[in-house]
Amino acid sequence: MSDPVPEFLPAPQAESTEDRLRRLELALATMHPGLAPDGYAPAIPPPSGAGVIPLSLMVNAAVDPEETGRRVLRHLPVLRELRLIAQMYLDPRYRLSRVGQFGVPLIVIVAVLNYTAFAWIFPSIPFLSPAAERMILLVLGAALAALLSREALRYRAVLDYLARVGR
Repeated sequence: MSDPVPEFLPAPQAESTEDRLRRLELALATMHPGLAPDGYAPAIPPPSGAGVIPLSLMVNAAVDPEETGRRVLRHLPVLRELRLIAQMYLDPRYRLSRVGQFGVPLIVIVAVLNYTAFAWIFPSIPFLSPAAERMILLVLGAALAALLSREALRYRAVLDYLARVGR
């Protein structure tokens, strides 16, 4: 004898894998509140002991997937660092160090000169020219990343100081 389908689960129909997975996650959340998947509020049975929260109420407790995507993007370290660097350049209260003031434009100028030198002066060497150009660009990119990362750490320290002082 088969068990009847609980009333909080919809009748089986032709549904997508995503719908089935979402329904399974919600059912798991009702059985084990601590194991609720990310983006869903934990399902806690009502204190009256009336039973399990119906599926229709649990779907309304789900977080907007678009907001979840934004939250994930905000927590990526590289994107946080890029955002901090952009904020650093736009903050009128912060003055870049001398290395930051002159190093970034210098690296960009050297990268442009690197391109022009290998594109116009040494184009006759078929394999060596592109490989050398890209190796130099890699070194310049690593130097730029290190310089900007160091400057971002300095800017973060200034922001922490301003937060403590109250400005």
